[in-house]
Amino acid sequence: MKNEILYESMFKNKISCNYPFKNEVSLLKKIDIKHLDFFKDIIKKNKLKIRIRYRGPSTSSYSRNPSYMLMNNATSFALYER
Repeated sequence: MKNEILYESMFKNKISCNYPFKNEVSLLKKIDIKHLDFFKDIIKKNKLKIRIRYRGPSTSSYSRNPSYMLMNNATSFALYER
């Protein structure tokens, strides 16, 4: 399974995240946005079929759609299989 590469590199670098409950679809969630470049590199190097979805609260300057978030305003992100 190629996703094991993702999990292994995450543990080696001690990146904190939450695992989804049984009925959720995401692989990992609530990953701090500062780790975004690290995950993008892993996904690209290993040609993983993983989609990144950005998460975060609305602010005074940005009112978000409940199911969509812009990368520039995100505080965290989640990973999903394609």
